[in-house]
This record gives sequence, C-alpha cells and structure tokens, in this order.
Amino acid sequence: MRLEFDEEGGRRFCDLTGRSVGLRMAIVLDGRVNSAPVIQEAICGGVASITMGGAGASGSVEAADLAVILRAGALPAPITVRSQREVAPAP
Repeated sequence: MRLEFDEEGGRRFCDLTGRSVGLRMAIVLDGRVNSAPVIQEAICGGVASITMGGAGASGSVEAADLAVILRAGALPAPITVRSQREVAPAP
C-alpha cells in the first residue's frame, strides 16, 4: 500500500512518525480500525508504504483487502493524533 502527501503533509507525517518509531499507527475508516502497523522508522519525503505482516498469499490478501477499504473511503483528510500511550514495566 502506498501513500503520497503534499509538501506540508509530508513534513507533518515525517515529524509524527519520527516521534512514534516502535509504536502502532491505526488506520481508521468510518470509526473502525482496519489495520495498525508498527512504525519502523521516520517516514519522510512525502511517500509512505505499508508492509503487511502476513507471509505469502495471506499477506497479499491482507494488503489487497486494506487497499480496497482505503480506496472506498479515499477523501482528503487530516492526520489527527487521537490518543497516544506508552506502557512501561512497573518498578
């Protein structure tokens, strides 16, 4: 799955993902979480891709399903951080 941003969106996405390495970013459409990939590194340059976790055919099917869902709801929309939590072991 490939995402493209304009200049401002790319800058904001780079900053957001840079601060969120190792965390999950939920992909939400119509109030339903469709996927929650882990951010592996800052995503800069205005283009991002999502690598699905499944191996082989299951990963391809998962990617195709997500692409259909996202295309069905494709509208210009801002990225909004709704909640962010960090979990650490208790002393």
